[in-house]
Amino acid sequence: MSTPIRNDPLEESHPRDLQNHRAFWSITTAVGAATTSQGMLIPLLAALDPQSTGNALEAARGTATGAAATVTVYAGLLFSMLFMERVARQIGFRMTVCAGLGTAVLSALLFPMFQEASVWLVLRFVLGTALGAVHYGTQTWLGLLTDPSRRGRQMALYGFSTGAGFAVGPLGVNTLLWGESVPFLFAAGVLLAAGVPILRIQDVRPDPLPHEPSLMSGRTRLSGVPGLYRSALPALTLPFAFGFMESAFNADLPLYAVSRGWSLSGVSLALSLFVIGSLIFQMPLGWWSDQFGRGKTLIVCSAVGAALLITTAYASSTAGFSLGFGLAGATAGSLFSLSLAYLQDLVDGRELPRANRLAVIHFGAGMVAGPMGGTFVMSIFGPDALFWIVAGLFLLYTGGATLWSRRHRNKKPARQHQS
Repeated sequence: MSTPIRNDPLEESHPRDLQNHRAFWSITTAVGAATTSQGMLIPLLAALDPQSTGNALEAARGTATGAAATVTVYAGLLFSMLFMERVARQIGFRMTVCAGLGTAVLSALLFPMFQEASVWLVLRFVLGTALGAVHYGTQTWLGLLTDPSRRGRQMALYGFSTGAGFAVGPLGVNTLLWGESVPFLFAAGVLLAAGVPILRIQDVRPDPLPHEPSLMSGRTRLSGVPGLYRSALPALTLPFAFGFMESAFNADLPLYAVSRGWSLSGVSLALSLFVIGSLIFQMPLGWWSDQFGRGKTLIVCSAVGAALLITTAYASSTAGFSLGFGLAGATAGSLFSLSLAYLQDLVDGRELPRANRLAVIHFGAGMVAGPMGGTFVMSIFGPDALFWIVAGLFLLYTGGATLWSRRHRNKKPARQHQS
């Protein structure tokens, strides 16, 4: 049975209560399992594309993700955001997440049954739509459970879970050694396992907003969107820069390595160090944001991350490049989870489902634009431009967030005592 949200639930329940503590860890565990499967499926789909040639296992090992697979999957995620908020308000977060997991399982099982490129295109899109339901549902659900005084650390656990899942997931591609269907069966099994802890906890269903249209009305309520941008602009826009960075580096770093005459193994080491740096610093930066404010932490991390990326672009050796890239991951790798925590600070509990939908839209748009944008600037300005465009987005955020913070200095955050 669903538990409706009345006003701001954080004033009366949060993970320190036994029930919500269990729910928090169940959702975080499920997210880790789901992202592990996602982290395996995207490079796997790029390697086994019916239009590709060559040895599938070597192709999967040689690239972290394929631009075509990434764009199609995240286009599906963007599409799901057109209606996902209304779905969650109608059926609750538990059913939203479980429906997404079930659809993703079905998609994973159908891939090895078909070899037509057109069918795979549709299945990728459906998979992206399913992942949109999972990520939107879990992010918003967790946001309604967090304790304002510990929100940075709690969302850092979410960031650690997703980061670890994406780091471990690609290793599952090695199951291709036992047959092309095995990785898909493994991914489906992991997705099913992700649903077990979700089914064991009490559901949460947001109250409808005033004059909220019904699920089947076909109309999207936009009247509150401008107000959300005014009240939470930095937290809403940073996910675009993070998504752009993530997909651009995954897709274009091999091209960067070739242009510099470096081995792909060196770039793989750099990517691994980036992830390791991100995982190590998730909790410290979350704690820092709890102590000194989310807005300040995001501005500092964005500025330092941009400086490190620019410095890394001019490294003369793979060792120096890997070191700089790992340090950049330590500062920039936590920006997404911190931006979600900041969003939860800035908006009321009733508006969080809508605000989080906007954040996911921006993240998905960044994921779609990253590979194409990175390749475009590299073709015109040279390989170092890949780092300049990502650093430029972070510097743009730093300047914009600083100006926004000065204008809103005297305004108290909606859901936290400090800003």
